[in-house]
Amino acid sequence: MAGYNHYGTDVVIIGTQAGFYNENGADVVFIGEESGYSNTTGDDNVFVGEDAGYSNTTASDNTFVGNQAGRSNTTGVRNAFFGNEAGWDCTVGDRNTFIGDSAGIDVSDGHHNTFIGQASGSCTEYADYNTFVGSYAVWDNNRTNEANNANFNTYLGYGTGYTNREGQYNVLLGAMTDFSSSAMSGNGTTNSYNIGIGYDALINGERVYSCVIGSNARVSSDNSFVIGGTTSVTRMSVGIGTDTPNQNSSLELAENDKGFLITRMSN
Repeated sequence: MAGYNHYGTDVVIIGTQAGFYNENGADVVFIGEESGYSNTTGDDNVFVGEDAGYSNTTASDNTFVGNQAGRSNTTGVRNAFFGNEAGWDCTVGDRNTFIGDSAGIDVSDGHHNTFIGQASGSCTEYADYNTFVGSYAVWDNNRTNEANNANFNTYLGYGTGYTNREGQYNVLLGAMTDFSSSAMSGNGTTNSYNIGIGYDALINGERVYSCVIGSNARVSSDNSFVIGGTTSVTRMSVGIGTDTPNQNSSLELAENDKGFLITRMSN
């Protein structure tokens, strides 16, 4: 029976045991078997799909669409989950947006995260302020389930940052741009403050403050900036003042009225 204990106002409840315990929750829409089942006083919620928002009790301003989307949410507010099991385990997290099959499925207490793509951020549990876009993007993020790591990351592309576990303040752009698997179980805030751009660009080891740009490019030291790969195929020629840099040079300065100035060291 839908809305068995219903006393709220402005509600739409459709489905077997949908909104079963709803007492005073107002302005809600529960559509699907056991959707919003435990809701008692939560207002302004939209749960569509079997078991969507099942455990929600007093939380308000949530939108869960998909089979078991936001199923475990109890008091988390202002979340938007779209997709099969999206945000499934989010219990008290708030202000998250998860879109895609199993996106953010393991998040319980994270907030202000945006995960878009199938299984994006799947292992994240406590991390905050992350943006993951792409199927399987940052799949292993926050695997160690610590509340003080894996925050403030921006990863875009299929499988991008797949092995990141604890790194913070990183920006990775490009399919399969990642960290080496040897750094997966590092401690503290390993692999932090890095930038990786390009297909399969890789940050080797537990690096900090490094930047790598280029398809299949690699960086293997801290505080470093690498452009292009190391093989004859992936090495790059950089041109300044030309759109056809000499392929036999690493850097070509094409201007004939400007030179290359190096400031003398003071010590």
